[in-house]
Amino acid sequence: MKRILLTLLLIGLLPLSQFAQTPTEEPQYIMKVHLKGEQPILVPVDKIDSVQFIVSEPVREFTLSPEQVELQVGDTKQLTVVVTPADANYSVSYESNDATVATVTAEGLVQALAAGTATITATIGKLQKQCSVTVLAPAQPTRPKLAIEYLAPYDINPEGTGFATSHSNDASGLFALWRVETIMEQDFLKDYHMGKPTEWLGIFPAYTNIRLIDFFREVDYLDIEEKIEIHGELGDYKADYRNMGDALTYAIRFKGGDNSQLAAYRYEGIGEFDENDLTSHVRVTVRYLGPDFTGTIEDIATADYWSKNTEEDIVRTFPCSGFSEYADDYGNGAVDALTNRGMYGGYLCKPAQGADKTCNVSYGFNTCAVFVNDTSGSSRAWQLRPFTND
Repeated sequence: MKRILLTLLLIGLLPLSQFAQTPTEEPQYIMKVHLKGEQPILVPVDKIDSVQFIVSEPVREFTLSPEQVELQVGDTKQLTVVVTPADANYSVSYESNDATVATVTAEGLVQALAAGTATITATIGKLQKQCSVTVLAPAQPTRPKLAIEYLAPYDINPEGTGFATSHSNDASGLFALWRVETIMEQDFLKDYHMGKPTEWLGIFPAYTNIRLIDFFREVDYLDIEEKIEIHGELGDYKADYRNMGDALTYAIRFKGGDNSQLAAYRYEGIGEFDENDLTSHVRVTVRYLGPDFTGTIEDIATADYWSKNTEEDIVRTFPCSGFSEYADDYGNGAVDALTNRGMYGGYLCKPAQGADKTCNVSYGFNTCAVFVNDTSGSSRAWQLRPFTND
């Protein structure tokens, strides 16, 4: 090492006269130092106290921390590098493989931009380390429980001992009103109740002089006034209905107040609706819109709208299980044990307060329309689907 230092010093010591335009009377010696990419530096020897050559070891290994991180959109995270040996001179560069998800600065500061995954690579010489970045989607705003969520997902089975396990048209029981009172007292229904007419209006619109849901015609009905009960609270709302004419209707319902219940509805008639068909049914899909929604029926009445972002959709399926006719309101003297299976269906409802005990409300749907139909003194046996208490 001493020999290298001496040699370099001897080579570096040159007469100043070789560089100056006007020679001095006596030679002065300077050290000529070359740095890569720079002009020579000339240092007078009498100004030099000592010269020290330091050989820096290369980076043999390094760590990058953290190796993985989860961030919310808009969050940042500082990456840290530790090298071995600790006194090695180095420079580090950073790169993101997907700058649409997360970016990284030259100093290693990661910023989350959009939901997804990205890999940040740190490079020192020929060495590389990576950090896996997961950017989480923005948290969905909390929303109230929607009217359709209070309705049980399945009908009561034919024996009246539990819920059906499918939506086949022979899997639902048909009950006269007098029998339902006994069924509702069973333990498996302790957290449920028989729905009121005003509760069912949160599922289907009311039967009026117009069919708000019409599977045959292309027709719009806008700003329809509706009075609906949700978990014991009766409210006034408005709704828009767009009938597509091919067993498909779109709607925006629960407009009004703070719009906290505002939701998009899709009503579909599924199947052939033939006599004794076991697969035909009506499907209702509901998607929460909430108070921030500023669109119209035009925005939700497209197949493209419903093909995306389906994770939070609420779906209820309503079998066309037909109905039975009886000679009186108490289920005595069956006239026709079963009719219209595969073509029509309906649900019993708790009689309005003050009405005769035998009064019921049927909720019917068939190949042409879906509606709520209030009937009194009916001798028919219908399907039963309760509402949850919570």
